[in-house]
Amino acid sequence: MANLVKSSALALIAAAGLASPALADVQVVGEVTVDKDIVIDVNTVKDKDVTIEVDFDIDLTGAAKSDAIVNATVDDVDIGPEEGNTDNGTDLTANTNGSVNENTGIVQFNQDAGQATNQGNVISAAIIFSDDPLDAQVVVSEAYADQRASDSSAVHLEGGANLGGLINPDGTVNLDGEFDYDLTTRIVDSYNGNVGVVMGNQNAGAGNNQHNVLSAAVGENALVALSDAGLGQETSGNFVEEVNTLKLALVADSVLGNEGIVAVNQSVGAFNNQATVISVAALSSAVGLGQ
Repeated sequence: MANLVKSSALALIAAAGLASPALADVQVVGEVTVDKDIVIDVNTVKDKDVTIEVDFDIDLTGAAKSDAIVNATVDDVDIGPEEGNTDNGTDLTANTNGSVNENTGIVQFNQDAGQATNQGNVISAAIIFSDDPLDAQVVVSEAYADQRASDSSAVHLEGGANLGGLINPDGTVNLDGEFDYDLTTRIVDSYNGNVGVVMGNQNAGAGNNQHNVLSAAVGENALVALSDAGLGQETSGNFVEEVNTLKLALVADSVLGNEGIVAVNQSVGAFNNQATVISVAALSSAVGLGQ
């Protein structure tokens, strides 16, 4: 019985403790991390196809075709002094001074003081005129040049006195002095103020090919214009020997203020190929789109 009393007493004490109010102060400290990703994708695709079909039933009323072709060869040529001659005293000069200026139209000019040289200016033109915009015309222009220098030799020997004044006592080269050049080409105050087509070649060298080629096809109210130009050049198997040779190639105050086409070649060397090749196909037409 004594044990029962004690247990009951403990139960009453516990019950009394549960019934009493409980107070507490709590402070909470924490860190909060937030990651946020925002992705915006904008894709814009715009396709636009435009197809224009023009049907016409017109017979071909005309055609113009222009061809300009040059074939020049220097082959198996020997240029030089006789055997044993160490001073051939060659002095060759080509000067164009105050010339080929203020022309209108077509001007062709060749000047040569050299040896075994091919020079030429070739022009070909085809033109169709028509007042009817319904005319069906085709114009074609082709220009080609083939130049070859092969299996040839050139020898130019001068004595040591030929270089007098060229070398300064300190061994430097004097390029500002007055020299007696052996091979000289000068174009001074020339090929200026021209209107149209101007072509020129100047040479004081050996075994050179110089050509200017122009082909033009023009159609008024033409539907098709085709143009083609080709150039083939070869220098092979040549031998050049030059001793104490002075050369000058000068272009001064020239080829200025022109309108149109100007082509000029100049050479004092040996076995050079120089060419200007031009092909032009032009049309003028009136095209309208209707229902």
